[in-house]
Amino acid sequence: MAPATLHARGALLTLLGVLVLSFDALLIRLSLAETWTVVFWRGLGSGVVMLVAARLMDGPGLVHRFTGLGNAAFIGAPLYGLSSVLFVYAINNTAVANVLIVLATMPLMTVAFSRLLLGERIRTDTIVASAVVLAGLVIVFSDSIGAGTWSGDLAAVCSGTALALFFTLLRQAGDVNTLPITGIGSVLAALGVLAIGAAPFAVPVAGLPWLALLSLAVIPLAFALITAGPRYLPVPEVSLIMLLESVTGPTWVWLALGETPSRQVLLGGAVVMTTLLVYFTRRQFQARRRATLG
Repeated sequence: MAPATLHARGALLTLLGVLVLSFDALLIRLSLAETWTVVFWRGLGSGVVMLVAARLMDGPGLVHRFTGLGNAAFIGAPLYGLSSVLFVYAINNTAVANVLIVLATMPLMTVAFSRLLLGERIRTDTIVASAVVLAGLVIVFSDSIGAGTWSGDLAAVCSGTALALFFTLLRQAGDVNTLPITGIGSVLAALGVLAIGAAPFAVPVAGLPWLALLSLAVIPLAFALITAGPRYLPVPEVSLIMLLESVTGPTWVWLALGETPSRQVLLGGAVVMTTLLVYFTRRQFQARRRATLG
């Protein structure tokens, strides 16, 4: 298959996954459950669904193929679980703005990891786009910058670093089914929050349908699509697309619950959306031009 086609497939898979994932924040609100309880069911439910799906897709020998993935499996799965737990801790111990701005540096982290671990040549326009997107998110959350604690900010840094390394390892694994890695990581996250005091059954009746939708459909579908992206795209580009959630997620909350975004949110969101649109349109044009000339 032509490189341009593969690149377009990776971008589309990742974009669809991020759009599905963008409903995460709204469904968490609608579940009415305590944060650790949500994380437990989100991890356990999505993990089981992803592992069952991987078994149906791959058939017998799933365990053997999983162990054959090496670092992507044995390091990637715990990293994904750790990132999920640290993210929730950060949300609970610092301002949401701080967490999202720190996580916005993930494309820059993946640039470094891709260079160090994969030896991939990093394009200048990827670095520029990452910096502009980061500036856009700073505008989005400028109203509450600096309201957090050092432990929450540190957890956000560690969460973003773990997720960036996770996606780099998926890229290293190549064109294989990496769904079991994410599934096991999700289960590990559930076990982790259970160990630190999650109350699995403290879910209001009115929130049960939303929590079930989140855990059994939204999260597994979203990450099944997103984790397929690194098969066809450089990891920094996957990370760039994932930043769209920082804009689309609050949009659904605004439309459903009436939380009106400020001018800063609208302006920063426009910067993020425009940058990503220009970047990927330009990348597709260049890829098709090379294919035509070649």
